[in-house]
Amino acid sequence: MKQNLSRVFICLLSFLIPSAVLLWAYGKYDNGQGGFRLGVDLVGGSILVYEVDSKKTEPGTKVNIEELAASLKRRIDPADLFNITIRPIQGDPPRVEIILPTGGQKQSEAEEKAWQTILETVRKEFPGKEGTNYQTVPRGDIMRLIARVEDAYPETEKEAVSKSIRDRFLQNKEKRGLTTEEVERIKDLISQQGRLEFRILANRLDDEEAIAAAEKYLREPANQVRLKQLARDGDAPPAPKADNGVATFNASINGDRAQYSYSWIEVGKEELYSLGLNSSAETDPVRSGSFKQVASTRDKEAITAPGTNSCLIYSRSIPNPERLMPKDRESEKKYEYFLLTRNTEAGKEITGDLLSSARRGMDSKGDLTVDFRFSAEGGNRFYELTNRNRPASKDGFKRHLAIVLDGQIRSAPVLNQAIRTDGQISGSFTPADIDTLVRILRAGALPATLKPQPVSENTVGATLGDDTIKAGTYSIIFAFLAVIVFMIVYYRLSGLVACIALLSNLLLTVAFMVIVKATFTLPGLAGLVLTLGMAVDANILIYERLREEREKGASILLALRNGYDRAFPTIIDTHMSSIFTAIILYVVGNDQLRGFGISLTLGLIISLFTSLFMTRTIFDVCQLKGWIGDLKMLHIFVNPNFDFMAIRRAMFSITLTLTVIGGGLFIYRLDKGGLNIDFEGGTAYSGQLTSMQDISWLRSKFAKTTLPEISIEQIFLPNPEISLGNKSKFFTIRTTERNPSIVLEEVNKIVGSDLQRVQLSKYSVDKNGMNASLEFDSYASRAQISLILRQEFEKKNLTTAARQMRLDPAGEQKDGRFNKMTLELPEPANVNALEESLKSVQSEFNSKAQPERLENFDPQLASSTQQRALYAIVTSWAAIVFYLWFRFGNWTFGLAALLCLIHDLFFTLGAIALCHYLHGSFFGNFFMLQEFKIDLPAVAALLTLVGYSVNDTIVVFDRIREVRGKNPALSFQIINDSVNQTLSRTILTSFVTWLVVLVLYIWGGEGVHLFAFVMVIGVIVGTYSSIYIASPLLIIFGEGIEKSKFKALGSRPAESNA
Repeated sequence: MKQNLSRVFICLLSFLIPSAVLLWAYGKYDNGQGGFRLGVDLVGGSILVYEVDSKKTEPGTKVNIEELAASLKRRIDPADLFNITIRPIQGDPPRVEIILPTGGQKQSEAEEKAWQTILETVRKEFPGKEGTNYQTVPRGDIMRLIARVEDAYPETEKEAVSKSIRDRFLQNKEKRGLTTEEVERIKDLISQQGRLEFRILANRLDDEEAIAAAEKYLREPANQVRLKQLARDGDAPPAPKADNGVATFNASINGDRAQYSYSWIEVGKEELYSLGLNSSAETDPVRSGSFKQVASTRDKEAITAPGTNSCLIYSRSIPNPERLMPKDRESEKKYEYFLLTRNTEAGKEITGDLLSSARRGMDSKGDLTVDFRFSAEGGNRFYELTNRNRPASKDGFKRHLAIVLDGQIRSAPVLNQAIRTDGQISGSFTPADIDTLVRILRAGALPATLKPQPVSENTVGATLGDDTIKAGTYSIIFAFLAVIVFMIVYYRLSGLVACIALLSNLLLTVAFMVIVKATFTLPGLAGLVLTLGMAVDANILIYERLREEREKGASILLALRNGYDRAFPTIIDTHMSSIFTAIILYVVGNDQLRGFGISLTLGLIISLFTSLFMTRTIFDVCQLKGWIGDLKMLHIFVNPNFDFMAIRRAMFSITLTLTVIGGGLFIYRLDKGGLNIDFEGGTAYSGQLTSMQDISWLRSKFAKTTLPEISIEQIFLPNPEISLGNKSKFFTIRTTERNPSIVLEEVNKIVGSDLQRVQLSKYSVDKNGMNASLEFDSYASRAQISLILRQEFEKKNLTTAARQMRLDPAGEQKDGRFNKMTLELPEPANVNALEESLKSVQSEFNSKAQPERLENFDPQLASSTQQRALYAIVTSWAAIVFYLWFRFGNWTFGLAALLCLIHDLFFTLGAIALCHYLHGSFFGNFFMLQEFKIDLPAVAALLTLVGYSVNDTIVVFDRIREVRGKNPALSFQIINDSVNQTLSRTILTSFVTWLVVLVLYIWGGEGVHLFAFVMVIGVIVGTYSSIYIASPLLIIFGEGIEKSKFKALGSRPAESNA
């Protein structure tokens, strides 16, 4: 009795502890303070995959990808405030996956409330002068809040202000979600390596020999082909060399002669503005002189840079804009400019690694700057450089100090005196530029350069994320209810016991995921649903064994003991096969599929405890108390005696035909759009229409699209305002077009008027020409508006406004977007010109609808994904073969199971390919078919199918081993007896699993629709193949048959083996 009490106590704890954890987690979630760590597909956000740029990595250098990921974390989130995940991916080339969730509606509301509290506290401590408005500072932007306070209190110690505000911000220990604007800012941070360097611009006084050589090379006709190729590749002009090929030249600096090498460095946008060479200067009457002077020699020769002390500049056209970064393409960058710089002597380089601090500052004119301080060693090097290049006298020749960041000259101030420890980076910087630069300099340079554009980008809108949570929650509830109803109806009291264990399994699995801070994703929720079906399978195996024992005349006590003992090996085998595939999926999958692997693995491991320990404890206690008279249950097959093997040849023929047809149809579809962008590369756009439409409407709209290899899908969600019948507001366009900008433009052109979009409904300009207000009919992205404003201001020659404008939020906010904004210019502008610009902004903004989801895959990454998927499937097959070989003591069992799995795989792939021809028809709409394409979730389903399909095979194999006993011969009659004896449990376990995946197929949502379809088809096919494929193969392979009799096997009927 004491032993039973301890077991009961353990069972109670397995309910109470996870229940307490989940209540705590839900309370935190409901208050917007975390609790559950939700993935991007559930709350919105972005998943970015960046690749190390091999062109900018020294040959033979091994990149430490873990160190790179840690450096990115320090730069993006130094105080660990956000739910940001940075995962290194080994490979050639190495990659990093960066997961940026926006937090969801609950967290957004809580963070807004906490931010308002901070603003109120700051307002009381630093009320500021009249007109100081802290309310317009965007949520979470403490850098801007600090700057606003510093502007209001310039005499206050800046470190004290910064510390006061940061301390209040950090009082909230919970990690925050990101706003959409913060996600865009982080992308900008990632795109820069942060390699800072200080050097001197070459000038005609000191560097006459080098400048002469550079000018000569650029003028010579023989070098023009090479220069054009460098322009296409985006590489700088070659370093100057003397006629004898030596790359060093004599230079005389304040009377000191030395040998130096030189290099061309591109001029950044801030310094271009200072030189009067930015794009808007071309049409600016005041500033066009410098632009035209340089333009007259473009692509021909180098000249003295206007506004400098005899420094050399070279300008060239950009022949292929597609190589530029998206921001440069959007701003229609046409030209590149390079200044010749003198390389610092080896061992005396002055880089950002020597900085001890960096912060926002302000120069004497009131313009924003970055103030920095060197370490002792850095100060010594900096002093040596600046002292050597100082003016020789008060009125002497002044040189330029080039401040180079990531291969671009961001600023080139005149060097007036020697400097030791403190310096300042000034230029035409916006507040956002300053914040970015400060964060980069504080975090230091990355140990390797990433490609400026992600090779994969998956962005999910908050609206789609909220609906996805609902779909996943509904599928779990409906699946659980379906299993409860079936188990209680069929097994009665035993079914009720199984349902109690199933509830404990679900609670323990979710609670454990909360404790270890595992990410909940839509595939992860699908894993929980699938766990319900697989977990209850163990109870079915036990109960069917218990029934057999009772039919043999065993008492309740003996039947319970034998039922559990004899089902135990089979349960372990079936669980191990599924756990193998789940672990492999975790290793090769992305963040979303890892969530599936974690939830499925945890659920299966915990189900061993609930199905073997918990249910046994409940039965033992009930039996001890005399509460069990008999365990009644339904029985679908009473003493079945089907001769399955009599039709084995016909079934084999049908199987072989269907497998070949399925495999052939799938292979045929591979070259005709059968693969998703995960495996082929391209772009997927998900949008929302103003009204619900069916698939035929979408097809007619996109009938004449110019996008290559397009496929159209509908997204159905459990919301009658979004989806009803065969109509839905949400849709997805998939294409092999790599450039997302082209896809966005094409979609807007075709269905732009039918897309749900935010409208800039009203704007007004103050009479002073410095302020304007913008109002929207919904919530708009400040980053998007800022980009369009700057582009329009540049076109109207409002250059200062474009560089130094402030766009602040006003009104209400939702998910980091605002329904009102205020525009403030640094100086008065012409009111008519400002109104014209805002009118153009309104037209441009209103014509573009933002996608609900945008995915982008690079073809090279897609190829790598294909390899990983293939390795995963082959590895899972190998694991199954060797495990069954080990468990059953003969290779024939493993090989038979493998061929069975290959049959299931090709049959299911054929069904996926067939959907291409059926979707959109009456049949396709009735069965909710779509134009399915193979992607990572599909591979996850196929791997899961590998684990599940072999379960029924193991059940039959275990019974074959038991019926066969010590008899060395294996006959068709033994197989018939084994299959008949296990027929009930085979059908029932398959039905329960099929029931939960059917629920997932109907209510699980778009993200797991293909996954559920694979399982719906695969469970049926796997059940059939375990009877008609796996078992006969044992005899075909010669299991238990003498070699002399093996040749005659094919002609012997089943009866002769009795």
